[in-house]
Amino acid sequence: MRLSEDEIEISYGKTILFYQSITESGKRRGIYEHHHTAIEISLCCKGSGAYIINGKEHPISPYDIIIHASDEPHYLTKIIEGEAIEMLNIRFEPMLLWSDKELSWLMQFFMKENRCRKNKISSSNPIASEISRLFLEIKKEVDTKDVGYELMVKTLLINILVIINRAYTSIPENYQIEGVSHTSKQLEKALMFINENIENKLTLDIIAQSAAMNKTYFSSCFKKLNGISLWDYITIKRVEKAIELLKTTNLTKIDIAMKCGFNSSANFYKAFRRVTGKNPSFFSRGNN
Repeated sequence: MRLSEDEIEISYGKTILFYQSITESGKRRGIYEHHHTAIEISLCCKGSGAYIINGKEHPISPYDIIIHASDEPHYLTKIIEGEAIEMLNIRFEPMLLWSDKELSWLMQFFMKENRCRKNKISSSNPIASEISRLFLEIKKEVDTKDVGYELMVKTLLINILVIINRAYTSIPENYQIEGVSHTSKQLEKALMFINENIENKLTLDIIAQSAAMNKTYFSSCFKKLNGISLWDYITIKRVEKAIELLKTTNLTKIDIAMKCGFNSSANFYKAFRRVTGKNPSFFSRGNN
C-alpha cells in the first residue's frame, strides 16, 4: 500500500510521482506482476525480500536501489514473515528526459544498447549511499513543499540519474539517440494527443498525423525513446485509467471499459490480464 503520494508537475504534461510504500508479508493483495510506461527508481528503507524483474530474482535489503525501465514486468516477493518492506519510490515518463536537449543523454542508461544496465544497485556499492542521501532530500522537499520545491525535486532526480549513468553505461559519450534531435517535439505532441484522447478510438494514422510524421518512422522513434511500443503504451495507459475508476467509483465494468477506450469487455479483460496478471475485479472498490 502507498502511505503517501505526491505528483509534482514540472511542466504541462510532465510530472514526477514520488510515493512511500509499505508491503507486508502474507499480504497478497497489491503484490502482483505488473509493468508500466514509466521509469521507476526505488530505495529500500526497511525490511528484506526479493524483487522479481523480467523473471530474474534480486534479493533486497535496506539501502539497496531498484531500477525499472519502461515496460519491465516486476513484483515484490519473499518478504520475511512478520515484517514489511518500506520503500521510497520515484516514477517519471521517459519524455521528461528525451524532450529536453540537455537531459536527453540521461536516457543512455535505459537504452537496450547499454550492456552495463542493472536493475539493482547493492547497498555495498559506494554510489548507493549517495543515491540514498538524494532520495531523503527529495522526501524532505516533498514533505515541506517550500517555494520552488518542484525544481529542487527535479534537480535532485537529475543528480541521481547522472550518478547512475556515470557508473553504468557502455554507450560512448558522443552517442546520439536516434530521433531525439529532430523529432522530439513531434513525439511530445503525439504523446499529449494520446493522453488527452485515451478514451477515444486511436489509430496509427491519426496519431502519426498528430505528430506530422511518417507512420513507420513514427513507430520506430516512439519505441526507441519510450522503451515500449505504441500499442503497449496505449493499452497500459487505458488499464491505469480503468484501475483508478475501479478504485474510486461505482461504475460498472462495462461502463469503465467504454470510458477507457476499450471496444469490448473481452478486450478489457484481456488487457488487464496482460498488464497486471489480474482481472478487473481484483482492483474494484470493494476489494481495496
